[in-house]
Amino acid sequence: KITMCNARKTQTPRESYANPETLKIGVIFILLLFIPLANLKSQGCCIVGTPKTGGTFDYGILLRNSFLINAGYEFYRGTKLYNGKERVVSSLMPIKDKKVHNFYIDLSYAPLNRLTLSITAIYTQKIRKLTDVVQKSYGVGDAVILGKFSIIAPNITNQRELTVGLGWKVPIGNSSFRLDGVKLSIDMQPTIGSIDKIIWFYFYQAFLPKPFNFFVSGIFKLNGRNLDGYKLGNEFFLNTGFYIKLNNYLFLTARGRLKYYASDTYAELPVPNTGGQWFFVSPEVIYLNDNVSLRFYLDYPVYLNVKGTQLVPDYIVGLSVGYNLKIK
Repeated sequence: KITMCNARKTQTPRESYANPETLKIGVIFILLLFIPLANLKSQGCCIVGTPKTGGTFDYGILLRNSFLINAGYEFYRGTKLYNGKERVVSSLMPIKDKKVHNFYIDLSYAPLNRLTLSITAIYTQKIRKLTDVVQKSYGVGDAVILGKFSIIAPNITNQRELTVGLGWKVPIGNSSFRLDGVKLSIDMQPTIGSIDKIIWFYFYQAFLPKPFNFFVSGIFKLNGRNLDGYKLGNEFFLNTGFYIKLNNYLFLTARGRLKYYASDTYAELPVPNTGGQWFFVSPEVIYLNDNVSLRFYLDYPVYLNVKGTQLVPDYIVGLSVGYNLKIK
């Protein structure tokens, strides 16, 4: 199985669900579902249609007592305006160029078999070129807290995993960033001021001794409303593809990413020029040994269908490095 730092390896056949450890997992999931997070804020959009930030969504559970540290960087560039499926040139849209730099760190720990807890923190910098001015914002974005429970744990016989997760996007940054005393628009804020809930799943199937593996994961992001009455549209994100083994340490990923984003609302009314569907082709190269992983990937949009006129990403590139520890 290909995961960060090879932290998740083949298990023995399934444990019984009716045991104290499974009951602990159930309690943790109930807390994740109902934990009060009032007065917290969540990250706003960067460039519409961009994939997620953070690596915790790309792998399943870890081995018990494993601790995974994963740090990464993503760069977004947007210069194109689209209306529906067509590229347009509009003098009414003053944005000429937008760049986003996201730095993140994932921390994951498996306190029990079948259970992994993850937290991701993000720092973001956004640069937007308008007709006659350049705007910049920066700051801590948010934290993603995610609990993962494996329904089907991989073993020598089935070579597959099915894991589900619940979590929150918990912002810890500034939602009132100002430039020369003027508050910037929502898309330029590190956070927007809402509470977001995350439902996640991950399926993995190996075909040993063949040198490739199939995976699919999905994210349902249910966005909340901020104190000003603004709400980002709910999102669905599907990620699927194959890992292809080139040699003992080098892997190539052929991946597709599909995203649906509903329109934003303000004071219960739809916000124009928000929402749409995007499909990204995402090749990725992975170096992996027992403790260390290195990843480099490209996200390139091949299909766009947006509502109204919107700035869309030209491309996204990212890299990450991970290190796995075994805590005794």
